[in-house]
Amino acid sequence: MASNLQNQEIDYRFTETPWGVWRTYVYENGRSFREYKTKARIWGMPLIHFTYGKCPETGKRVVAKGVLAVGSISMGVVAVGHLAIGIIA
Repeated sequence: MASNLQNQEIDYRFTETPWGVWRTYVYENGRSFREYKTKARIWGMPLIHFTYGKCPETGKRVVAKGVLAVGSISMGVVAVGHLAIGIIA
């Protein structure tokens, strides 16, 4: 469990797959935060990094950083999102 800026416990649900790990949190209002990172790494970055929603710890969007990065804010070789920075964006 992690805590946010208000020192409240955050109960993430972790789901491990053969390729990576999902980190999920569902807010009381039904909105959710989801993040996926693969175990495989290239140049120190995860092969795939996916983010959705606002992090309950900070209240901000998490920057997706990976070879293939998908999220509202993303940085990578191939980046997909509202604000995408990469060779192919």
